[in-house]
Amino acid sequence: MRFSVIVPVYNSEKYLDRCVKSILGQSCGDFELLLIDDGSTDGSKAICERYSESDSRVRLICQQNKGPSAARNNGLRAASGEYVVFIDSDDFVDVDYFETLDKHIQQNRCDLIFIGFVMELEQNGKELETVSMPSGIYSKDEFHSIVKKLIDNDQFGYQVVKAVKSSLIKKYNIYLDESVSLHEDMLFTCELCKFAVSIEVVDCTPYHYRKGIEGLCLKYREDMFDLMDYLNRKYFDFFESISIDDVDKMIVQRGVFSFFLIMKNEVNSPRLFSKEALGEYDKFLNGYTCSEIRKRKEFYNVAVSGKKKWIVYAVVFSKNPYLFAVMLWIYKKLGVKL
Repeated sequence: MRFSVIVPVYNSEKYLDRCVKSILGQSCGDFELLLIDDGSTDGSKAICERYSESDSRVRLICQQNKGPSAARNNGLRAASGEYVVFIDSDDFVDVDYFETLDKHIQQNRCDLIFIGFVMELEQNGKELETVSMPSGIYSKDEFHSIVKKLIDNDQFGYQVVKAVKSSLIKKYNIYLDESVSLHEDMLFTCELCKFAVSIEVVDCTPYHYRKGIEGLCLKYREDMFDLMDYLNRKYFDFFESISIDDVDKMIVQRGVFSFFLIMKNEVNSPRLFSKEALGEYDKFLNGYTCSEIRKRKEFYNVAVSGKKKWIVYAVVFSKNPYLFAVMLWIYKKLGVKL
C-alpha cells in the first residue's frame, strides 16, 4: 500500500464531509484512511463511523480527548502504508493529490516530500495566498540550503503538505511531542530532517489549507515564556546541526519572532505589572532566547526589519522587565496590532 492518510478529528462536523470526500475521490486509490476521533462531542464521530462502515479503505480509531499530536501519533502507530500523509479535518485536497505524490515517489523514493498549498479563509473559502517553491531533489549535504528556503517560504513547519517515508518514522521512532501544543509540527519536521537522507520539493498546490480568524497562537497561555525557550533550544540546535545557511541571522529572526508571540500573549494579560509578571519578564529576558539574540548583536540590524524592531532591541538588550511591561501597556492602550 502506498499511502497511510492520517486525519485527526475533533468537533469538525462542519467541514469533515468535504475533507473525507476529497480523499476518497482521489484518482490514485492505493491508500488507507485513518480517521482518529479525539473525543469529539459533536457529530464528527458519527460521520467517521458512516465512512468506516461504507468504505473498506477507512479505519476509525477513537481516543479520549488528548489533542491533535496524540491523535496523529495514534495514526502513525497504526499506519501500514509506505508513506504517511497528514490532512487536517477542516482542509481538503484536489483529486490528483495522491497521484502527483505517487508519480514522484516512483521516480525518486525520497524520504521526505514537501508540496505547496493554497491558504483559504475558513469562514468563506476566500483565497488568501498560494505557497509553493520550484521543484528539486536535495541530498543530506544540501539540507542547509533547502531547509532555510522552506522556512523562509513558510512551508517547513506545517504538519500537513508533506509525505513522509514510514520506514524513517519507525526506524528512528519519530513521533510528535505530546507535551507541546504550539509549533509541535515544526519540531516534528526538524526531527524528520535529522534522520532523512533526501528531500524532494514538488512545485504544485493541491492542498487547500483553511485558516481560521483565531488559532492556538492567539489564546493566552501561562506557560508561553518557558515554552518559547524550550522550542527555541530545539530549533537552534537543529539549525546548527545541519549548518543551516545564515544560521546567526536565522536564530535572531526566530528569536524576535518568539518575542512577538510573547507580546501577543501578554498584551491582554490581567497580570501586567504584577510581581508575578515582572518575575516572568525578568526570567525571559535573561533566559535562553534573549541570550541567544544578544550573542548575535551584529546580525540584528540585517536580520530584523519593521518599525518595531528597535523597540524589541531596546528591551532585549536592556534586560529590563519594567521596560517590557511599559511597552506592553503602551501597545495595549494604543490598540496596536502585533
